[in-house]
Amino acid sequence: LIHDDLPSIDNDDMRRGKPTCHKKFGEAIAILAGDALFAEAFHLISKEQKASAQVLQDIMRELSEAIGVWGMVGGQVADVIISREEANLEALYFIHSHKTGKLIVSAAKMGARLAEVTFEQLAAIEKYAFHLGMAFQITDDILDEVGDSSLMGKNIGSDRKQKKATYPAVFGLEKAQKEATQSAEAAIESLKDIKSENLERLARFVVQRSS
Repeated sequence: LIHDDLPSIDNDDMRRGKPTCHKKFGEAIAILAGDALFAEAFHLISKEQKASAQVLQDIMRELSEAIGVWGMVGGQVADVIISREEANLEALYFIHSHKTGKLIVSAAKMGARLAEVTFEQLAAIEKYAFHLGMAFQITDDILDEVGDSSLMGKNIGSDRKQKKATYPAVFGLEKAQKEATQSAEAAIESLKDIKSENLERLARFVVQRSS
C-alpha cells in the first residue's frame, strides 16, 4: 500500500484519514519502507518454530509468487498500463485477480497450511479467498466512485482522474455492484463443507462496507 500510494502509481495523499507515507516522510523513505516490509514478511515466516521445514518452504514459495510478477506486481503493471478505453472483461479480471486477489489467496492458504487442514479444506479456502479478493477489489473501485471521503479517510475519484480500468468505469456502477455481490456469494458458497460463520460474515462485510 505504501508503494501503491506513490505519485508514480496511484498518487494518493491520504489513507485512513492520515497523510500517506510519501507525503509525511518523502518518496525515498516511502520506497525504502515498502521494500523493508516485503523483507520483513519473509523474516517473520522464517522465525516460525511450530511448523515443519517443508511447510515453511511451501508458504514462502506461496508468498513470493503472490507478490511477484505472477501476482501483485504483475497485476499492478497491468493496472498502470491498461487504460479504461482499452480494458475489457478479461483485462479487468487479470488486474483484480492479480493485484489484490493473489495476496488474499496467499494469506488464506498460508494460514490453512499452518493449521494443517485437509486437501479438500485447502481447496475450499483457496476458492473462497479468490472470490473474496474479487469482491473486495470491485467494491473498492465502487467506493472510489461513490464513497464518502469522510468515512474512507481519503479523496475519492482518483481512479477516474487517472483513467484507471475499473469495473464501474468499464461496465457501469450497477453491473459492478452486481459483480461484487455475486463474488461474495460465490465465496460463501465455497464454504459449504467448512461452515465458518466468521468467514461468511467477512464475505458479506466486504461488499457492505462504506470504507
